[in-house]
Amino acid sequence: MQIAVSLSYICFDHQTTHRSMTDNDIRNEWERHFADTLPENELDKAFTKVMSAADKREKAQSEIMRRGIRQKIRKIALTCASAAAMLVFVPWATLKINNKITDNQSVAEAGVKLCEVSTHNGETREVILPDSSRITLNAGSVLIYPEKFSGAERTVFLSGEAIFEVTHNEKLPFVVNTADLAIQVHGTTFNVDAYPESRNTAATLCEGSISATLKESGESILMVPDERFSYDRETGKSTISRVNPAEDTAWKRGDMCFRSENIHAIAKAIERKYGINTYVTSGKYDDMILTAKFVQGETMEQMLGAICKLVPGMRYSIVNGCVYIR
Repeated sequence: MQIAVSLSYICFDHQTTHRSMTDNDIRNEWERHFADTLPENELDKAFTKVMSAADKREKAQSEIMRRGIRQKIRKIALTCASAAAMLVFVPWATLKINNKITDNQSVAEAGVKLCEVSTHNGETREVILPDSSRITLNAGSVLIYPEKFSGAERTVFLSGEAIFEVTHNEKLPFVVNTADLAIQVHGTTFNVDAYPESRNTAATLCEGSISATLKESGESILMVPDERFSYDRETGKSTISRVNPAEDTAWKRGDMCFRSENIHAIAKAIERKYGINTYVTSGKYDDMILTAKFVQGETMEQMLGAICKLVPGMRYSIVNGCVYIR
């Protein structure tokens, strides 16, 4: 069923979606302590307290990912280091990945100066690499690359989402590393969605060709334009599908496109785009998935209002600078 709402189209399907462990933990904590005991006007304040406890749990879980990021940074540095490279310490002393700080000792030891570009929630940013490749970072993303490309590959590391427009160089392949994928290209345009808190990591090819390799299994696939390769971190399964790349790169134009997403993923996307903490405080909508498009110029309130009108019983409120969906 598709329903047109002003500048948006929204389609809801009731299907079973897998809730992340973090969402379950938060909701269990919420229901156990607050949901049945507090009046409605106190619920949002109480939920903020629950989120504080959940954040501590998330930090512990992210330590595993942080160790993986350290290893990847070390590989990047070793790959890009030339034999004659001198010891260089990055002046900002730390590399910040997804609001987690990791030391750059291994970078200095490898003799390579790495550059870091990051975006906050609510902003995008364009980066020109040393080889003139153009990268557009979505909100809440981090890109790490060497100050100068050398060796056999042009290797970068991404956490978050970005559109890559890669300068062609047959002799020097371009490799994008995420926590789950290694994507090798020679000169092409593609989108990579690799937010660490998301269930799926995906690469969408707009033009040219790329090969995407799963780091865990070694599975590799050569992609052609209009294909999307997606890896489910929870099931370990990968899929390849035909898509409209314009939807996956819509964020660059200021639009927001959701393809079969649950309300928690949508809330996180809203948080990144508008820079406002967004929480789903009810489990009533976990079995609902959403396909929707919102165009540039629509406000956050218009977007949330359109969704709430179509979902029986769903409401939202903005309290103390936070959005609560219930």
